[in-house]
Amino acid sequence: MNFRILHALAEKDLREVRKNRIAIIGAVVLTVVFSIGFPLLFTQISTFTSSENAPTLEEVAPLIPKEIQGVIAGLDFQQVPVVLFLGYLFAPLFLVIPLMLASIIAAEAFVGEKERKTLEALLYTPATDLELFTGKVLASLIPAMAFAWVNFAIYTVVVNVS
Repeated sequence: MNFRILHALAEKDLREVRKNRIAIIGAVVLTVVFSIGFPLLFTQISTFTSSENAPTLEEVAPLIPKEIQGVIAGLDFQQVPVVLFLGYLFAPLFLVIPLMLASIIAAEAFVGEKERKTLEALLYTPATDLELFTGKVLASLIPAMAFAWVNFAIYTVVVNVS
């Protein structure tokens, strides 16, 4: 496998992705929804709801797994849903973010070649099918992983500040 070809393909695809507004808008929407929107929604929802008819922590405790009960033991009843949702439900969703962004980038890489009418020229290069595929996969994997880490950092800051 020729790593110069892989590097050239990945670099070319990354340049094309940076020019693509759909990929950029998709990344921004993912950031706003997952890293900012959901944490703010769940941290601020307790200010808008009344706690008159809310169940007590003792009534809800049997529904919570034993492993997590130690974590929420010293928390106020309004803090428990925030910790459960943001710490145990939404945090693992950040494993899905690289998949979504990589899908956007990979789709643009393959379909973009056809739309720009550069697919035929690419297929005539001395690169093998495996090198073409690997170069395009790397072009979508690297920014997706970097984006996931940046989004998780934004998420942790938003959760801790709010």
